[in-house]
Amino acid sequence: MNRLIVAGLSLAILSGGWIIQPSGTSASFRGLSVVDAQTVWVSGSRGTFLRTTNGGTTWKLDSIAGAESLDLRDLQAFDASIAVAISAGPAEKGQAKVFRTTDGGATWTTVFTTDQKGVFFDAVSFWDARHGIVLSDPVDGKLFLLVTDDGGADRLTPGLRRAEPRSRGSFAPRIADGAGPSPRRRCIPGTAVRPGSSRWPSPTRPRASSSVVTTTNRGRPP
Repeated sequence: MNRLIVAGLSLAILSGGWIIQPSGTSASFRGLSVVDAQTVWVSGSRGTFLRTTNGGTTWKLDSIAGAESLDLRDLQAFDASIAVAISAGPAEKGQAKVFRTTDGGATWTTVFTTDQKGVFFDAVSFWDARHGIVLSDPVDGKLFLLVTDDGGADRLTPGLRRAEPRSRGSFAPRIADGAGPSPRRRCIPGTAVRPGSSRWPSPTRPRASSSVVTTTNRGRPP
């Protein structure tokens, strides 16, 4: 029966236009960044990443030197050469890092690291080539964010967004584009909805897994 199910699933995937390709690794994948129809980056466990520059016809497998024990939870690519990746794990164990490459992944620079207890990076997203945000699990019951205005090259400012909102427990949020005309809007699942707000709102009844918080000023304080 199991063989029949697997065969049926494979047939469904192939008949739907999907082509299964070998990745060349047993690493699990978490991050995905689609630059355009030709260029796509994927990141995963053991510091592993994949990159295609021909629309997925072929993929190049590689890993970040010295990051073999890290889980690359998410990444943001800007083109075939430049990308920013984050590693997930307890900061106090040396697992909270931000990496950047400018040569297609041949070399990576650690642009941010912290050993602050409670920090656990979950997601990264950029509004444009310069302005971006990295989101962590809550620290001491408050959201912990990093903000950059130079493409993550060397100015990642931590802690500025810890005043609000308050959030209980840990969670695995994602950062997504919000609706509306503002190119600076981002939505973060985790706390409270306040469309159009220029600050991080503090909900009266925190519900850490059932709603969202938005920002329209790239996450900076009002």
